[in-house]
Amino acid sequence: MVLKILAPAKINLALEIFEKVKNSSYHNVDMILQSVSLFDVVELSTCETDEILVESDKDLNCSAKNNICYKVAKKFFDYTGIKNYGIKIRIKKSIPISAGLAGGSSDGAAVLVGMNEIFKAGLSQTELCKIGGKVGADIPFCIVGGTARAKGIGTEICKIESKVDFYVVIVNPDISVSTALAYEKIDSFKILDFFDVNKLENSIKSSDAEEISKNLFNRFEKIIDEEKTEKIKKLLKENGSISSLMSGSGPSVYGIFKDKTKAEICFENIKKIYPKTFLCNFISHGAKIL
Repeated sequence: MVLKILAPAKINLALEIFEKVKNSSYHNVDMILQSVSLFDVVELSTCETDEILVESDKDLNCSAKNNICYKVAKKFFDYTGIKNYGIKIRIKKSIPISAGLAGGSSDGAAVLVGMNEIFKAGLSQTELCKIGGKVGADIPFCIVGGTARAKGIGTEICKIESKVDFYVVIVNPDISVSTALAYEKIDSFKILDFFDVNKLENSIKSSDAEEISKNLFNRFEKIIDEEKTEKIKKLLKENGSISSLMSGSGPSVYGIFKDKTKAEICFENIKKIYPKTFLCNFISHGAKIL
């Protein structure tokens, strides 16, 4: 059996960071996450050997056994007790790697959704999120998808009913940002005034584009002084975006647009400067079987 699953990227509409979880490398967070129409495609097939095989059309910067997809496949077999008759995972990458867009986590979510189907495990979405959360904090959201608030270490997901339909231009400047180092900077920075994520959630629920644009927030922008980030945000504004923000710990930056034509013109203009520029829109789903 061969199965193909769409693995959409995510952007952070809000990202606030609190104290570090005791005896953990994770921090407590309060985020609003949004799935967008930039996809990797994950193909699953059973094979004759009792191995978990991971292949990609791009360098994943890690060994196969250290890849998220390998780890979630192993957790799936451990959780379900299903004998591993062999699974081959092929990843076709479109989401930039280490870009603040949850490309790896989305691939992992796609593997779990696909394996649940291939092996007829009958696991609920909650169970899949539980398995995924043991491997990566972004995986549960990438399973649920759409618009959602994430708390705890990012694994406590609550869907937000949203009718907001923005166009998005994502710009990846092709520089490397270490999430671990970004969180280390957070630990040495005293936050005096925490952002109220409720403001953004309420503006999304009321479909108030102006208020949404005012309330996009990312704590990492306040900590990481990255000249390229500010340069891209300025460029997006000059090309018609109503607001812009860095996603995750970066380096990707996105601009939101109410008008499709303006978004398309912005995309064409910026792509000449930054080749890894993507035009997409908000979507209502996470990992999805084709």
